[in-house]
Amino acid sequence: MFSPSDRFTRSPDVVLRRFPEWRQCYAYTPAHPDIYELNTTAWLIVELCEGQPLTELERDFGEVVRRKASADQGRELLHHGLRDLVDHGILVHRGQVPGGAS
Repeated sequence: MFSPSDRFTRSPDVVLRRFPEWRQCYAYTPAHPDIYELNTTAWLIVELCEGQPLTELERDFGEVVRRKASADQGRELLHHGLRDLVDHGILVHRGQVPGGAS
């Protein structure tokens, strides 16, 4: 479970190789050498994660997927994607720091 103030950024050593004409993106994680094929949803999440609070990320993601998913479905899809991307080392999760700073 994430908190509204949590922030996500792309891992600094991750290399993305984008193929927009094929709607494909690959992520290479040198820390744990592997290559991942990102689906369009995961690719969107990675591109949106610029360190903003989760509430802003939910809003931005929701704006993109609103024609295909309700607000609750979009939020659930985003949170699932964030967990997977963090687990694979593609994104870095910065949770709330004691004292309120992030």
